[in-house]
Amino acid sequence: MQPQLNQIILFEHGSYNGQTRVIDLNNFTPNAVHSFSGTSMQDKASSVRWCLPPGRVVTFCEHVKSPRLPDLSGLGRTIDLIGDGTVREWNLTSRGVGDCLSAFFWRNVDLERGYLIFYRDSQYSDYRQTVFLSEWAPNQAHSVSSWAIQDRMSSVQWVKLDPRVIVELYDTSSGGGSSYRNIVRRDPNGGVEGISSLSSVGMQDKVSSFKIVEKLPVVEEIQAIEIDRRQFPRKSVTIESKGSVTGTQNASIYTANVTKSWTESSTVTVEQSHSTGGTLSYQYSTGGTAFAKNTISVSLRYDYTHTRSDSSSKSEVIQISHQESYPIPPNHAWKFQLILRYDQIDTEFTTHATRWYDIPLLGTTEDTTKIPGRTLYRRVEAVKGVLKGNFAFKTESVFDATPL
Repeated sequence: MQPQLNQIILFEHGSYNGQTRVIDLNNFTPNAVHSFSGTSMQDKASSVRWCLPPGRVVTFCEHVKSPRLPDLSGLGRTIDLIGDGTVREWNLTSRGVGDCLSAFFWRNVDLERGYLIFYRDSQYSDYRQTVFLSEWAPNQAHSVSSWAIQDRMSSVQWVKLDPRVIVELYDTSSGGGSSYRNIVRRDPNGGVEGISSLSSVGMQDKVSSFKIVEKLPVVEEIQAIEIDRRQFPRKSVTIESKGSVTGTQNASIYTANVTKSWTESSTVTVEQSHSTGGTLSYQYSTGGTAFAKNTISVSLRYDYTHTRSDSSSKSEVIQISHQESYPIPPNHAWKFQLILRYDQIDTEFTTHATRWYDIPLLGTTEDTTKIPGRTLYRRVEAVKGVLKGNFAFKTESVFDATPL
């Protein structure tokens, strides 16, 4: 029996047979614990097959509780199914959770920052509980005192860990006492790394909290983003006046004197996995004059003294002024239009940031030239995001006179 995309099949026996229960995630809301306690599959599932979209994660748990997810407090033993778009299968008994599951929750997870797996026994065996870095706030201790793994952890693995992150383990729930502060990515290919026995670092059966420490750069330089406006829709706003001249043999003069405020609005959002914390801000330029260039240059920066924010918006007020006189022949109707043409941009971008750190991280190069007398460690990192906005391009005036 094979699952369709977005489905999980629980099997009664470890050989993928016996009673089954099909869970179709289309029928369940995300980020909420859903119980199958009281059904024929409660505490009976011994194997599982699943097919989930990439980045979708389903966590099955032993108990029916409602903690503030992704906190696993009170949920007992858990197992995480990670989607990659293909059919996968596991024997649950060999992973320490056979005949004990009664609930689940699902959500979409940014896997780019990596994840940790805490194991009950050494050599990465028995039941395990997973921490996906993108789901947890950095630079603060997170208690696992009500998790099944608390004071029982014997080994730990980490997968594709963000190279800018150090994960620390503590033996108190508040991030104190004995600790191990050296979980870092060392594999340039992003493979599975780990400590097969926490007794080797003095943390066997001691872990009660963890902290995700983000290393912030000492200096950074982010390349400006250059965007060609011509590939996006050009729209317009029109200011119009009209009238007529009758009963005279002499020409008249219409003087247009228009002053108008128009707001350029824009938003830049960067992928969280590429932000090392801090508040995003940006500036943009459309050229040396108010209008007319076919490119927009966007400059990004982070203020690392503030809380993380990966989105920033701006409103720039543009003053439009036009003054000109037009002759109107007798017995003619006339119409004046001032047209503001603007580009409506919605585009993804990729740029690069050169960042200097105060400790060597994976992929960094020692640099003694950036700050004289100080050794820093340089690395170029990708920055991806989206720019949306309406940007003024030029104004045009049109005056027409037609006989009555």
